[in-house]
Parts: sequence; C-alpha cells; structure tokens
Amino acid sequence: LLYATIADIANIDHMYQYSLGFYKALYTSTIQKTPPSATVEERVKNLVPVITMASFTAICRGLFEKDKIIFAFLMTHHIFKDTGDITDDEWNFFLRGAAASRGKPAPQPDYVTLKTCWETAIGLATLPGFEFLIDEMTTVPGWSDWMKNEKPQDAEFPGSASKLTEWRKLLILRTLRPEKCLFGIPRTVASMMGKAYTESPPFKLSEAFADSSNICPIIFVLSTGTDPTVIYTSFAKEQGFDPTKLAMLSLGQDQ
Repeated sequence: LLYATIADIANIDHMYQYSLGFYKALYTSTIQKTPPSATVEERVKNLVPVITMASFTAICRGLFEKDKIIFAFLMTHHIFKDTGDITDDEWNFFLRGAAASRGKPAPQPDYVTLKTCWETAIGLATLPGFEFLIDEMTTVPGWSDWMKNEKPQDAEFPGSASKLTEWRKLLILRTLRPEKCLFGIPRTVASMMGKAYTESPPFKLSEAFADSSNICPIIFVLSTGTDPTVIYTSFAKEQGFDPTKLAMLSLGQDQ
C-alpha cells in the first residue's frame, strides 16, 4: 500500500521517483530499529504505524513543500481504501465529480448560486450514505448559513451530514464549496491519519545520514543562493570527523 502511494507521486512531478530497492531498504531498516515484541500480533501492531511514519518522513525529505500534503492525502486514500472506509466510487467522485443525470432532478435552492454545484450534489446523493443530501438541503435549517460561511470546512455540518466521517464531509465540501476543498484536505488527513501527517517533518541530516550507505549517497537539491556547507561541516564534527579533511569542489553555475 505504501509503495503504491510512493509510486503515485511521480504523477505530480517526474523528479519524485523512488525505486523498490530504496523502499525495501527503508522498510528493513525500520523493522530492525523497532524494539521486539512478545507475540507476532503485537509485533505487527507496533510496526505498522512506525513504518507508515518512517515512510512519510523519508519521502517528504525529497518533496517540495506544496506537495507534502498531497502525498499525505494519497497515503490516506490507499490505507483507508484497503480498510473499506474509502470506496472506489467515492474516490472517483472526489477526482471527477458526478453527472446530475445519475440522480433524480430537484429544484435548486436559492442559496446554491452555482448550477454546477447543485448538479454535482444530485450526483453525490446517488452514492450510498448520501441519500439524505438533496432532501435535507431543501428542508433542514442551517444549510444556507453553512454555504455562506467563510470557513465551511471548520463549521458544523447541518442535519445528517454532521454524523458523517471527515472523509465524507470532504466530499460534500468538494461538491458545494469546491474552492475550500484544499483547506478541507488537511483536516481530513489529521482526522484519519493523525495531526503529524499534516505537518512538514523538519529536515535532520542525522536521519538522512542514517538512511544512507556507502552505495546510497545523499544528494542535496538546492535553490539559488542556498549553501549547505555549514550544516555539512557541523554534522561532520558531531560524528567525530575533521571537516578540514573533507574534499569540496565548487563547480560554479551551469557547470
């Protein structure tokens, strides 16, 4: 599941490509570092969250800041699709929406200003668990205020929608207030995976060094004006190595 997520992020940027060999090494290393347990069941229970977080942290080192929450969201999808908490129909709806022709036509409320949003809502109501949506949007108080809220992702959902999981609330947000969907994704990830998956892991050279080997080097991809020399030489001192013995060669721009 996790490697499938890692393979998917290459669709975001061609630079995000990780070999199966890399992941196997990370997987094995994490298992070796995790304390043993009395039973196999307990061992597996302890390893799953540790390996998941180790994978998230390691991959985030090589991602642009804007793409880290997307990676966390993809992890959420793959993991909870396997448990059945996210269905294929729901995921396809999130990505592509649904045609109103799939549902029973209904008059559009005045507070829903965009016809496309109402048509998408009719399509969403055809999915299991959302059958109440169209009827309650025209009969249950509170939907008009929710639609006008500046932060609908943080507001209380009206009626039966308040009892839905954060993932299903995100589908409603994507339907009626699509411009706020980007703000709803971190909330969904935090609810299903934990708040740690919505926060950018701080870069620690010691952790990157621990994941490297004599045949797996560390490569820094730097922005203009960035100089890693200080952090590099400081880490060498911490490891008991004389920085003056480090061979450095500046190639200069475009060389």
